[in-house]
Amino acid sequence: MLSLKQAIEIKESILAYLKATFTFQDKKVHQVFYDFITHSTEGMFKGPYISLRLPFVKANPEEISNIPMTIKPDWPPYDHQVKSWHRLSTLDKKPEPTLITTGTGSGKTESFLSPVLDYCYQQQHRYGIKVIILYPMNALATDQAERLAEAIYSDDRLKRKVTAGLFIGEGKDNKNFPTAMEPKNIIENRETILGSPPDILLTNFKMLDYALMKANYHDLWSGNLQDPSLLQFLILDELHTYDGAQGTDVANLIRRLKLQINIPKNHLCPVGTSATIGSGLNAPQLLAEYASKVFGEAIGSDCVISENRQKIEDFFEARDDLRDLMPSIKALKESSPAADEAFGDFIKKQLQIWGLNKENLSVQLRGLRIVRDLVEVLNEREGIFTMNQLSNMLSSKSNNFRDNYPQWSETHKFSPKEALIQSLFTIITEAKELDAGSGKESPFLFAQTHIWIRELNGVLRSVENKPRFTWKDHVSPEENTLALPPWFCRECGASGWLGVKHDNKERFEKDVNDVYGKFFDNHKHIYFFNETSKFSNKDVVEVGYEPTDHFRNYVSSENLEFHTSYQEGRVDISAFKKLGNNGRAAHYCPECNTRNTVAIIGTRIPTLSSIAVSQTLSTDLDAQNEKQRKVLAFTNAVQDAAHQASFVEARNYRFTFRSSLQKVINQQEGAVNLSELADQFIDYWKTHADESGKQPLDAYYYRFFPTDYLGKASPKDYLDNGNNRRLR
Repeated sequence: MLSLKQAIEIKESILAYLKATFTFQDKKVHQVFYDFITHSTEGMFKGPYISLRLPFVKANPEEISNIPMTIKPDWPPYDHQVKSWHRLSTLDKKPEPTLITTGTGSGKTESFLSPVLDYCYQQQHRYGIKVIILYPMNALATDQAERLAEAIYSDDRLKRKVTAGLFIGEGKDNKNFPTAMEPKNIIENRETILGSPPDILLTNFKMLDYALMKANYHDLWSGNLQDPSLLQFLILDELHTYDGAQGTDVANLIRRLKLQINIPKNHLCPVGTSATIGSGLNAPQLLAEYASKVFGEAIGSDCVISENRQKIEDFFEARDDLRDLMPSIKALKESSPAADEAFGDFIKKQLQIWGLNKENLSVQLRGLRIVRDLVEVLNEREGIFTMNQLSNMLSSKSNNFRDNYPQWSETHKFSPKEALIQSLFTIITEAKELDAGSGKESPFLFAQTHIWIRELNGVLRSVENKPRFTWKDHVSPEENTLALPPWFCRECGASGWLGVKHDNKERFEKDVNDVYGKFFDNHKHIYFFNETSKFSNKDVVEVGYEPTDHFRNYVSSENLEFHTSYQEGRVDISAFKKLGNNGRAAHYCPECNTRNTVAIIGTRIPTLSSIAVSQTLSTDLDAQNEKQRKVLAFTNAVQDAAHQASFVEARNYRFTFRSSLQKVINQQEGAVNLSELADQFIDYWKTHADESGKQPLDAYYYRFFPTDYLGKASPKDYLDNGNNRRLR
């Protein structure tokens, strides 16, 4: 997965969607608006930001040989994992509270998984729940359940002796949810979990609350009520998410758990994992205090296990031995992704311009001076950096980079500096290290990309002669120029301001929130206005628009009051409103006389999320097939999650259909009519929908079954009724 390229693709996809949605008739307004939303500091996009972190330090052989556990991995662990295992071991000692705060890809799960499996193995003769792992999201619990199943099934000492159960909001149907441990799944059937409590319970705080509260879940605790000391570990994954009201709920829930099953004081071992610790000398202490409040246990700063990364001088060759290998500006320009370019072809092109090959790629990269310089500037100070920031930092570090690559090439119309960083980052992302001890691959360097996208909400347009947009929360009371919500017509592309004018007042009201409210309420005091030079009363007559009220005045930018003469700071405007028979505003565009095509400029989170998800799942810059691609989304509430999930699913269907149709069109050599295209579309995807080639027809039905038809029928209905039916 090429995260930097995909972040850029997401940004471009959102911009393409917005430009297709808001195509302003006035070219100057159009340019100003898109300059506004793409502004590097004030726009709706922040980033992409990138980081490159060195690998984690492996534990030394002596520490590994002294791990006090019977069940331990056969691969060489990281230093922080071994430290966790020593603290969490239950072999002839009591486990100690542990907070694991290491980076993404550091094996935080394995840091606690081995000790808890060892405890379950040692106590397999005792009946009941021995470990509870609490996840903030069902998706996380489900993902970790497969890893837990593999860990248990692959060890003959654990297989058929240690059990785990997934206790979330699903699992009521015997036929659809596993009732036994398998290589890829743990027990998910709820009746089985209640009838025979597993050793390890994976759940979320809502279901744990139900399990303690509901009478029909009482059997889950039967073993623990008879043996109160059996439950030894309580693990909170993503500990940092339990803040505010939810943190208080979880803290009280943990205390109820201890009381309800009579857990002895200071017996339960709290474990927390988090990639977020903050900075500063007191960060471990603050984290420990926070965790103590959540768990209700004494947790000190010595319980915090942080990451231990390799040093730059140990990772790279001596500086004098490094090679100054760099591609030409022309090669960088030609290496940009081409339309419908396969992932493998794109990677091959990047390797060629650097004179590298895929075999032993990490060894070759370790010998390049520019790679070391890039890692050094990204790790000399805390934080993540934009391409522009990184370009400046790298110019200060590398004379070769500074002198041979301009920030902008007028000849080739691109930024060679940014293109070089993108290309190098792509190759680094693809490079893997082969561990001699385990035979497993790990990243050469840990690459991360972040892009922040602001909801296009609260956009205002300053009331002045030159177009200027701003955010509602950026308007300062000290500013002399006021701003109002802009309207946009989807039919003709016209745009202007929305204003509220009361019958007995000669001004527009300043309250922006009142303007929004009255627009959506079709209030009779809502007016559409624009500069008179752009649209006048004469133009209204030509398009056949018949306003209930209209006026022309000079509006003051400072207080929105009306005047009859021009003066600096005043805008010559023509305003219109049209009321229906019910006395409420009828939203006709005054510039094209089309009803209900006028909207406030904006796009909410669900729409932006659906575009980002669709682009991520359909990109060509990912070596994984479609079935392996996953997106994990966090929301602030259950209601938001339910709404956004359904919204994204519906939008994703349309985007998937469009990209699938485009793929078939791209294969056409000449013109094709719609009927032929439909037949070719069906024939192509019935044989190519499954990338593995095993079940293409099944994949075809599931891929193109309309989301708005779910509930009335299902893809399975088409399969059951014969494979010759067409899904259109």
